[in-house]
Amino acid sequence: MQKLASKFIEVMQECRHIAKNGTNTFHKYKYATSADVLEKVNAALVKHGIASTALPEIISITDVQTAKGSIEHQPVDNKRIDHTTQVLHSCLLQCNLPNLKY
Repeated sequence: MQKLASKFIEVMQECRHIAKNGTNTFHKYKYATSADVLEKVNAALVKHGIASTALPEIISITDVQTAKGSIEHQPVDNKRIDHTTQVLHSCLLQCNLPNLKY
């Protein structure tokens, strides 16, 4: 696990600065878009041999009948999809950790 932790520190060091390519014209400020963040972070993860996957999970969905009589799937409490992120590195295959899926 120490090897993985040191790899994450290297990734964090490489991702200290992300260019702000997005512009909010209404409030007049620039921001880093999600595409900018993903591009920088994924490149650093790959460089250090770390794979990351996001597994979507549908939560809190209910069927609602519309005024026209059709059925639509709608979120409950504005929560529709959650996700779990898994991180994979070769050092995890050598670890003997309980409850770790790999």
